[in-house]
Amino acid sequence: MTHCDTARYQKDYVMVKKKYKIQVQESTTYPGAEICSDHNVIALMYKLQRRKKVHKPQANNSKWAVSKLKENEDIENYKNGIQQNLNNKETETTDTNQQW
Repeated sequence: MTHCDTARYQKDYVMVKKKYKIQVQESTTYPGAEICSDHNVIALMYKLQRRKKVHKPQANNSKWAVSKLKENEDIENYKNGIQQNLNNKETETTDTNQQW
């Protein structure tokens, strides 16, 4: 026989999110073994419900029309546009004092 405190306090809890609260069916506590502990074993019965995932259709968010580059006329327009942009960048001044 052990000389433990005879007062009984509820110290052990089961924490369940609000959306899963409906699944809990029963919870009980069982006194522990012959040890001096304030804690009790908690048993929880719940009903596991699986929910179907809803897949949202993904929009085709392609930023570049790569298929257009397969046409020769579009290839030449793209090359010329890139070349003009590069030439404009080279002629700009890179001196920071002039930019201020």
